[in-house]
Amino acid sequence: MNSPEERWKALYQYWLSKHVNGQPPSRGDLDPLIEIPRLIANLMVLDVGPEGYKYRVVGSEVVSRIGMDVTGRSIGSSFSNRAAIDIWRDALDGAVADRKPRLIFSRILDAPTAKNVVIVLPLVSTEGVTHQILAGSFYNEHFMPGSRIEGMIVREVEYSGAV
Repeated sequence: MNSPEERWKALYQYWLSKHVNGQPPSRGDLDPLIEIPRLIANLMVLDVGPEGYKYRVVGSEVVSRIGMDVTGRSIGSSFSNRAAIDIWRDALDGAVADRKPRLIFSRILDAPTAKNVVIVLPLVSTEGVTHQILAGSFYNEHFMPGSRIEGMIVREVEYSGAV
């Protein structure tokens, strides 16, 4: 399982397998360290709050590829690419609002063969409210640390809510 597509699909299937009665899982329903250890370095958990989104956990592969550890920071606090931040925020907002996953495909400046695919997966509280986001950021071998994103495309994942 090496391509970004294979890895995001594996994370998506894991998330789907944790649904109960069509409801997305909560963070407590997941144990990625034990259940999907090969993906752990690519995972992020973001808290949803009144002031926006904050990175709770950022995997080591994500830190390496973006060139900094954003754990504990709000989205957008460490990056200057305002257009990319706005697209990222819009994808998160959509997943929170409708509890449906999103895929984000990034184009990389000066590296047309580089790939970065991010899947955004809502996690719900016991009240059924999206309060966290599980995201996986997957890269191919052409995506070098510190690569600059030129553009992003967001797509909703075809999703029925059932496994």
